[in-house]
Amino acid sequence: MKVPFNYLPSQFNEAETDAILAKMKPVIMSGDFTLGAPLAELESVIAERTGASHAVGVSSGTSALFLSLKALGITGEVITSPLSFFATPASIATAGAQPVFADIREDYNIDPAAIEATITPRTEALVPVHWAGRPCNMTAIMEIARRHGLAVIEDAAQAFGSKWDGQHVGTFGAAGAVSFHPLKILNVTADAGMILTNRPEVAERVKRLRNHGCSSRDVCEEWGWNERMDTLQAAVALHVLKSVDWAIETRRDYATLLDAELADVGEVFTATMPQKAFANFYLYPLLCQDRDGLFAYLQSKSIDCKTHYPVPLHLQPAAAKMGHSTLSPSYRMYRRGDFPMAERCCDQTISLPFHPWLKPADLLYMAQTIREYFAQRETVAAE
Repeated sequence: MKVPFNYLPSQFNEAETDAILAKMKPVIMSGDFTLGAPLAELESVIAERTGASHAVGVSSGTSALFLSLKALGITGEVITSPLSFFATPASIATAGAQPVFADIREDYNIDPAAIEATITPRTEALVPVHWAGRPCNMTAIMEIARRHGLAVIEDAAQAFGSKWDGQHVGTFGAAGAVSFHPLKILNVTADAGMILTNRPEVAERVKRLRNHGCSSRDVCEEWGWNERMDTLQAAVALHVLKSVDWAIETRRDYATLLDAELADVGEVFTATMPQKAFANFYLYPLLCQDRDGLFAYLQSKSIDCKTHYPVPLHLQPAAAKMGHSTLSPSYRMYRRGDFPMAERCCDQTISLPFHPWLKPADLLYMAQTIREYFAQRETVAAE
């Protein structure tokens, strides 16, 4: 591809790979593989960077969500967004709770008014998703949670480094889940995640649950799971962390450039960012009614665009038996039309290749190709 979506070969080039292997070597030689010193260092650094009182390393962003819910004892209804990766409702369901969806707004994030309308006496928690690194309106969400006595667990899997009103996302609620998957902002060479929390009791329980429920080598306080972050991956994260600020600032500069280049293309819509939002621009999505035509044209011009996501969560096979009482006087299953904005986004969204290893010329080429497609379509229509 002329403009690739996958940046890993560029990020982990030969020089970077050699540097990472040099960081791994002492860990391997020490045999400090499980809950080792690099993990403790990473947890301390991430807590300080985000302003969280505690950061607990776990095996993935999914396990960060799952263990947060288990640590808080959530078993009732949990309201979340129908626009997210499968891991969000799957974590809620496998933790023993019931995922319930509320529609989003044009900024791709859950609508606080829709949250309010979806709350029932069975609601126990909210899981706002900071989709594509775009911060949710946490001021409104935390106020709703306070009034209704609900726990908030933030899905910040895609949002490391993003902020709302100057505060790092993932630090507003009882817990926040961050992913260090290879394609995330702070990424490692396998999989890993982090739980952020300001509650010491949550941090301590998560530390037990990630390690089989053990409080020491010989004492198991409760039955838990093996969800520890690999010490080798902690060493990788510490290395990659040094360039994260550059990566985020470059993404933000590139977003400004693309916004300006596409501003006069009326056929596409790029959601504006609220004034209080500081986004890491994990993705650069745009809406287009002729999504499939534009998608095919971009691919034909060697631009490796993607769709995130073609089918909303409430219409996935796994959600076939899900529903909610607020949809009708009596409980009924979810169906198309229940969440119009989420469905529109899934039908019309294109994610352009977007990462710091692109060049400004790549962005200009993408914008030019988009304009070219619509100019060509107008010519055909005129004939």
